[in-house]
Amino acid sequence: MPGLPCSLAHLNNRSTDEEKARQTGLKYWTANPRVDYLIVLSYRRNTFCRGGGPSAPSLEVRPGLLPAKAQLGQDLLRLGEEDEGWALADEVQKEDGYDVEAYNVSNLQQTMAKFTTLTNDDFVVRMGRHEAALYGSRVLELLSRPEAIFARNTK
Repeated sequence: MPGLPCSLAHLNNRSTDEEKARQTGLKYWTANPRVDYLIVLSYRRNTFCRGGGPSAPSLEVRPGLLPAKAQLGQDLLRLGEEDEGWALADEVQKEDGYDVEAYNVSNLQQTMAKFTTLTNDDFVVRMGRHEAALYGSRVLELLSRPEAIFARNTK
């Protein structure tokens, strides 16, 4: 299994070992999309990084690899790339109507579509219409306080 050795090498900044572990995983089937998918899962377990990096080759080799597509969609949603993330989540749900996680993500999208979106320079907050009217501006203000302190202390 190339995922763990690959991500450990990545965390220790040993790119040669990282590539060697990946090549070992591809030894018997050079176009195996599951190798890159397993590496992405391992990266995500050890550190949050953009899953789209290593998972892109697995989707290019076999676009129908649903677990990789689902993972990439969820990672894109976490990173705020909603249009692409929701589109991938929809594809997975349509291709596999029995996938419980895909079904739940689809329901989440429908629920979030009903929310009010509040934004400032640093944050996007979604909440029910009634809550947004009552205290939405205070939520943005509260979120901005630690952001301002953190920005001031990192200069």
